[in-house]
Amino acid sequence: MPDGFELVLDGRRVESRRVTLSVAEAAMVLDVDDRGLMLLIAQGYLRDVSSEGEVRLGPSELAGLAEERVSGGLLGEWSYVVLVALLSGSL
Repeated sequence: MPDGFELVLDGRRVESRRVTLSVAEAAMVLDVDDRGLMLLIAQGYLRDVSSEGEVRLGPSELAGLAEERVSGGLLGEWSYVVLVALLSGSL
């Protein structure tokens, strides 16, 4: 498995050291509680990428939804800072 990968967030390349994020981490990025995040999964906005029973989310898909919500005015650009910090392993 590679040490990391790159994704594009708000038009900028971001290196990710994380392959998946937890429900709590994704909820923090999207400014919802855990229940709200599980609802986003149930509605098909996000997908559980885990094969081990514990819900895990892919960074690329989460970044895409965050970008959609920022551009739609539903979320502040601060969410990018939180996501980048999580992906880099500094948060």
